[in-house]
Amino acid sequence: MLEKVDLQKTVDKETYRQVSEELGERLGLLQRRCKAEKIPVIIVFEGLGAAGKGVQINRLIQPLDPRGFDVYASRRPGEEERMRPFLWRYWTKTPEDGRIAIFDRSWYDKVTVDRFDKITKRGELSGAFADITSFEKQLAEDGCVIIKLFLYISQKEQKKRFEKLTENKETKWRVSDGDWKRNKEYEKYLMMNEEMLEHTDTGYAPWTIIEATDKNYAAMKILATVADRMEYEVHKREEEKKEAGNAPSAAMPQDRFKNGVLSGVDLSLSIDKEEYKQQVDKLQKKLEYLHSEIYRLRIPVVIGFEGWDAAGKGGAIKRLTSHLDPRGYKVNPTAAPNDIEKVHHYLWRFWNNMPKAGHIAIFDRTWYGRVMVERIEGFCKEEDWRRAYQEINEMESHMANFGAVVLKFWLHIDKDEQERRFNEKLNETAKRKETIINTIQEQGKMTPELQKRIEETWDGTVLEDIYLPYKPKRKTRAEAARQKGLEPLATILMLQREPHPEQRAAGFVKGDVKDADDALKGARDIIAEQVSENERARNTLRNTFARQAVLTAKVVKGKEEEGAKYRDYFDCSESLKRCSSHRLLAIRRAETEGVLKVSISPNDEECVERLERQFVRSNNACGKQVAEAVQDAYKRLLKPSIETEFAAQSKERADDEAIRVFAENLRQLLLASPLGQKRVMGIDPGFRTGCKVVCLDAQGNLLHNENIYPHPPVNQSKEAFAKLQKMIEAYKIEAIAIGNGTASRETEDFLKRQTFNREVQIFIVSEQGASIYSASKIARDEFPEYDVTVRGAVSIARRLMDPLAELVKIDPKSIGVGQYQHDVDQSKLKKSLDQTVENCVNLVGVNLNTASSHLLTYISGLGPQLAQNIVNYRAENGAFSSRKELMKVPRMGAKAFEQCAGFLRIPDAKNPLDNTAVHPESYHIVEQMAKDLRCSVAELIADKELRLKIQPERYLSPTVGMPTLKDILQELEKPGRDPRGPIKVFEFDKNVRTIDDLRIGMELPGIVSNITNFGAFVDIGIKENGLIHLSQLAQKYVSDPNEIVSIHQQVRVKILGVDTERKRIQLTMIGVERI
Repeated sequence: MLEKVDLQKTVDKETYRQVSEELGERLGLLQRRCKAEKIPVIIVFEGLGAAGKGVQINRLIQPLDPRGFDVYASRRPGEEERMRPFLWRYWTKTPEDGRIAIFDRSWYDKVTVDRFDKITKRGELSGAFADITSFEKQLAEDGCVIIKLFLYISQKEQKKRFEKLTENKETKWRVSDGDWKRNKEYEKYLMMNEEMLEHTDTGYAPWTIIEATDKNYAAMKILATVADRMEYEVHKREEEKKEAGNAPSAAMPQDRFKNGVLSGVDLSLSIDKEEYKQQVDKLQKKLEYLHSEIYRLRIPVVIGFEGWDAAGKGGAIKRLTSHLDPRGYKVNPTAAPNDIEKVHHYLWRFWNNMPKAGHIAIFDRTWYGRVMVERIEGFCKEEDWRRAYQEINEMESHMANFGAVVLKFWLHIDKDEQERRFNEKLNETAKRKETIINTIQEQGKMTPELQKRIEETWDGTVLEDIYLPYKPKRKTRAEAARQKGLEPLATILMLQREPHPEQRAAGFVKGDVKDADDALKGARDIIAEQVSENERARNTLRNTFARQAVLTAKVVKGKEEEGAKYRDYFDCSESLKRCSSHRLLAIRRAETEGVLKVSISPNDEECVERLERQFVRSNNACGKQVAEAVQDAYKRLLKPSIETEFAAQSKERADDEAIRVFAENLRQLLLASPLGQKRVMGIDPGFRTGCKVVCLDAQGNLLHNENIYPHPPVNQSKEAFAKLQKMIEAYKIEAIAIGNGTASRETEDFLKRQTFNREVQIFIVSEQGASIYSASKIARDEFPEYDVTVRGAVSIARRLMDPLAELVKIDPKSIGVGQYQHDVDQSKLKKSLDQTVENCVNLVGVNLNTASSHLLTYISGLGPQLAQNIVNYRAENGAFSSRKELMKVPRMGAKAFEQCAGFLRIPDAKNPLDNTAVHPESYHIVEQMAKDLRCSVAELIADKELRLKIQPERYLSPTVGMPTLKDILQELEKPGRDPRGPIKVFEFDKNVRTIDDLRIGMELPGIVSNITNFGAFVDIGIKENGLIHLSQLAQKYVSDPNEIVSIHQQVRVKILGVDTERKRIQLTMIGVERI
């Protein structure tokens, strides 16, 4: 295709000027005609680097009305986009009817740039081409005009343009290493583009090759191509309209399912309540675990609920989501399309709500509405709903190709059951209507029109909106005014026809009403309440708050010294929607402590102006009274109410984000590298009280404990060394764990100055939460005869051996990896952290013969009682020799065994599979594999050559899919593998002991101790942790610190700044050699 293109085509400036002016005028007119005909247009600019796409887009849009087009520059997909099907970000940008969308690079990156960079594999190409052509076909068949332009230049011309761009430091950034590589391998990349053009050049979306060496010629051809295509489409639509007007209307087909799929459904199936409760409880817990697994494995899930009205979709969704983490799913109720959705392809709104990887999207009614409700009600043409079957299958295929699990449920009931449920619902609504009518009648405010409206309304929400103005209220200023008989005056004012309201007000002066001004004030109070209860007014304000609300914080006078740590927020103001979660939580904490006054406010003048446009309809004296009432309603009633709403919403969002960060940090901490089963000495360091020393065996059992005093004021260093030497020899110690608290660095130096008879590794271990554990019931039960100092030292030593097994005994909030954990929703926090701990334990698995009862409780299917029963059985009968033996444990049922068995390991078991993640119910598969290869299971695990001969497709069955078989084969590669990496010895800088030792520019080793949305905290061996701000983590844009660092990661950092007064240290990793 491209080899025949003449790249020498040019045009002189004068010809270009004349032709482009004519084409520009024509294009402007065609844009207006497309808008009038509601024709959406997509213009795609593709081609080789430096071919001039940006320049040509700029020339194309010059004659266009900027209000009618959008330009989208395609870039590398961000994290949010990578977690969804590759077409998702383009579906969401498709134009509405009558608008133009211009794409500077597009979905074709998937099969060109990504293919060249080997991101798109050869085997994925056919699927990607099919997805692209079906995507374009769906848009074209829905009436969208697709104009695709490929800008072509030679290798020599491209190189010349790259060199010119790189000569100028203002434009140097525009040429990437990838651009140079594609120029170097020009022929290879050109072949990929040729293949793309051949596969995607279709009648509904043809390619036009633009010879782009001469920019004027290219611009002229682009203008002509776009104008010709738009004119053709406008003319075609106009002709189609004329033909449609003369053609007889097609009758709606009356075919129905008579003996179809649903006729065979057994609607008599039922389950008793007791069994239902038991089954639902078990299944919901299983779902809770699976939800965390799909997040870990980054699997997107789409669940669609369809069925008859009143079949119970809402209840089913409620039960499905009751045990799911609310941050990981979204329920999308599908109502009639709104005005924006109507001017897009009907699938557009569903694409917008597709889940990202690891999340669940639940649809209450789905895209099948096109072939059901819209078809039956005549909302779409026959050709549209017939075409929809293929479009729906293609959309679901896109999702499946991305790796999504798509589940679709049809809830079926018969006509009689549906009628019974309708009647039941109507009876409830009828009772509510009766109550509402009686209440309004008692107030003497019922009118025939109002009663008729209530009687004709069967929608619960609408019914409550009608009732709101009549609902009995607490004693308000408006209610007091009503009791004084001023409501008629308020009505007169609202009509805004009375020229002399003061004179009319004089007629209401009686009783508690002192004068005309008092009467008008009471009438304004009534109007203010009416304004504040008006649904449209409240929604108007909500929209304004959502767009422009500003969060403002001011220090409370006299609290400057007391609240010094909040100094950054003493006089701050920022957009609420852009305020990060950590800043919002810090501000709210300061507000709770009485340090700051906080407010959320939009532009007050604009809000009042909007309300006045709605309620003030005259410039006369009555209009002024209403305007005054509107201002009062806004300031006294509406603004505080909406501000409270947004304060709660923003706090909830900040809570969710803080909990997410905390959970991720906890996950990383729990999955920190273990030393493993080695004999460890634990030291809880101290000065005056000495260092508490404990010795543990390889299983973590306490063998010995005593105190040493190597530091001032006692200074018994020789005695301390002698004691340590004796203990290391006697208990064959292999590693020493030192707590990182007081005297930690001094104790480490003391040990490293000594020469022991045995080689021992020395580690610094975080003490966070050790004191909490040592005073807990778990610690008292484990070590009833020892005091808290011994328990704390044991905890330090065990953390080195297996952080996960030890840290699960401590409340996660005390481990030191969260922020603002005491300020967030505590029930949400507990649920999230408990789930994280359980996921980590299940991921790593536990040794059935050494795990404590507390650790076992986090295994799926095991509660506290069953976990204790396992420990008791082990104590009475000795170590478990097989997983099957678990069935002998009291209260261990088949379901509990099914859930827990795969996570429990038995090293040196008779059956080698008992020390793997292979579930007992899959043992027969491995045994069959071994049998087919004429070897034992043990030989199969040990011999890689044998495993390579396995053909997994031979073992597929209705109950065993390819993912299960892949997991089994992966487990056989490394049976009983620990997903945690090996531990590394680490040493702080010997010359840095306090914040006063720090100097700007100094490079130091450190360990990441905590991660937040704004950066990472690093332990550099002194009391204070330093902060690496997000912008200092790498020499590129970083949206999430977890992309660069992780908890307990060893890093090198440079000192950027030291604030000794506030004990703050600024660090950077930019320009520092990575460890």
